[in-house]
Amino acid sequence: MNVQYTVDLLKEIYQGSKTAMDAISILIPKARNNDLKRVLEYQLDEYHSIADEATMQLQGFRELPNDTDVFTKLGMWTAVKMNTITNSNSDHIAEIMINGSTTGIVDMTKYIHSHPGCDVYAVELANRLIAAEDKNIQYMREYL
Repeated sequence: MNVQYTVDLLKEIYQGSKTAMDAISILIPKARNNDLKRVLEYQLDEYHSIADEATMQLQGFRELPNDTDVFTKLGMWTAVKMNTITNSNSDHIAEIMINGSTTGIVDMTKYIHSHPGCDVYAVELANRLIAAEDKNIQYMREYL
């Protein structure tokens, strides 16, 4: 097992989950459809659970996750706000979520493939994140 790759993967999982949580937290108040809000809240809980698991696994390696820096958060917040300032319809919010989840799947898959030899539990968690992203896409397609 490659310990450094495992730690890096876990930090990437945490970072991806936190980014999704931040984006969803901005989108929930903008959603006018109560069913969509409930789906977003469910997704938020799933990302929170994955981030918590990544943190617990990192602690086993005596590491802590890296929190998103202020400039990255500000950039994401600005992008989501600007993207919904004139259109906060359910289909537009769903499109934003689908685009984010698609990027998450691609990035995490590439990360797994470029970091061989990671701990099996870290890879399982990465695959859980990919599955959550895929499920989110399926949920959001109903709102297009």
